[in-house]
Amino acid sequence: NVHVDTYVRTGTTNNVSYTIKNNGFQMIDTVVVNWSDGVHTFSETLTGLGLGFGEIHEGVFTDLFTATAADEYPLYFTITGVGSHPDELTSNNIVTTVSAGVSTVVPRRVVGEEGTGTWCGWCPRGAVFMEQMHQAHPDLFIPIAIHNGSSDPMTNNEYNDPFAVFFNYPGSPCVSMDRKMIIDPRNLDSVFQVLQQVVAPVTVTVQASIDPLSHTMFIEGNITTYTDRTNAKHNLVLVVAESDVRGTGNGYRQTNYYSGGGEGLMGGFENLGNPVPASQMRYDFVGRQLLHGFRGLPGVVPATFHENDAFGFNATYVFPATYDMDQLYVVAMVVDSISGVVLNAAKSEAVVTTAVKEDIPELASLKIYPNPANGAAWVDMELTEKATVTMELVNHLGQTVRSQDNGTLPAGRSMLPLRLSGLPAGGYMVKMRIDGKALLRRVVVK
Repeated sequence: NVHVDTYVRTGTTNNVSYTIKNNGFQMIDTVVVNWSDGVHTFSETLTGLGLGFGEIHEGVFTDLFTATAADEYPLYFTITGVGSHPDELTSNNIVTTVSAGVSTVVPRRVVGEEGTGTWCGWCPRGAVFMEQMHQAHPDLFIPIAIHNGSSDPMTNNEYNDPFAVFFNYPGSPCVSMDRKMIIDPRNLDSVFQVLQQVVAPVTVTVQASIDPLSHTMFIEGNITTYTDRTNAKHNLVLVVAESDVRGTGNGYRQTNYYSGGGEGLMGGFENLGNPVPASQMRYDFVGRQLLHGFRGLPGVVPATFHENDAFGFNATYVFPATYDMDQLYVVAMVVDSISGVVLNAAKSEAVVTTAVKEDIPELASLKIYPNPANGAAWVDMELTEKATVTMELVNHLGQTVRSQDNGTLPAGRSMLPLRLSGLPAGGYMVKMRIDGKALLRRVVVK
C-alpha cells in the first residue's frame, strides 16, 4: 500500500509513504519498487527488511513527489523484485493512486462534529472545549454537536446513527475532526492546528435566509475548485444547527461527573450539581437536520472539473416552530465520497427576513427593479411616515460590498438608486434598515 496526499500545493515536495506486507512463506529481505508520477520514473531498493509471513514494513520513499501544475497526476507503483526467491503472488504488486496539484492558497475551515448526550456525565468536557474553540477560532472552526440517546430530546438519529457507524463510535464525548479522525475534546486545538495545514482544493460559501411566517429557510451557496480532476467524487453535505437550545423537561438536565471538583476544573461545571438542572443549561451547536444525509449529495461538483470552476447549490428547509430562528445556522461541507473526509466547509448564520406590513409599520410597499439587473437597479419604496433609511448590499460571503445612508426620508414614495456596477454576477442580499428595523430582499446581478 502507498500513501500521498490527494491534494498537494504546487511546487512543493511531498513524501510518499508505503506499507509492504509479506503474504508468502519465503522470508523477504529485499524489495525493488519502481514508481512513476506520469512524468518522472523512480526506482528504490529496500534492504534489510527481514519480513516473515504476515509481517509488514512501513517507510517513506527517498524520492519525493512534486506537482508542478494545478492538474492531477496518476501515480503508479510496482514491486519488480523480492530478493533471491521467486515472487509467489505477483497480482498484488501493483498500486495506483492519484494526487492533484492546487495552486491557490485558500482558507481552510475545520469541522468539529461532537458526539454528546445529556445523559453523559463526561460530556460537559465536550461542551467546554467546543465553546473554547468556537471563541478562539470563530472563522475557521465550525462546531456541530450530535446528540444521541433515547433520553436526550435533542437526539437526531438520522445524524447520529451513520456518524456512529462511520467511526465505530468509541463513546461520548468525542469529536470528529473533518471526518478524518476522532479525538477527545481535550485535543481539539492541537489537531485543529494540524488540519489547518492540509491543502484545500475547493472553497465553499453559503448563506441562508428565513421567512418567519412559513418557518422556511432558504439556502444558497457556491463551490469553487482550484485544480483539474477527471474522476473526482465529491459530495455536498448540508447541516442545519441551532445554538442556545433550552428546555424544561428532565431530558434537558445534564449529567455532570465534574460536579464538586473531584475531577478537576471544567469550565464552571465543577460548581454545578449532578445533574445540572434544565433551568441552568443551554446547549449550543445542536445538529438539527441533515438535508442530504450524512454522506451528502452527489453531482453538485461534477466528476470532471477544472481550476477556477464554480458550481452553485440551493436548498430549502421547513423547520419546526419550536426552533429559535434567531439561533439557527447552516454548515456546508464538500466531502470526498470515498473516504468521507471533509475537503473544506463554510458556515453562515441564518438571517431572518422581516415581513413588510406586520413588522415595519412605517413601510407600505417595497420592490426592487429591474431584477435581475446589470449596472444599476432601483429600490421603489413607500413610507407611511418619515423614517431613517440605510441600505447595504451583501455578497454570498456575507461581506458588505456597497453601503448607502439615505438619511431621513419623508412619508410617501421614494426611488433609491442601487449601484451594481463592477460587481461579479450572482445573488446578493439588500439589507435595509428602516428606523432600525431590518428588512432583506434578494437581487441578482447578471
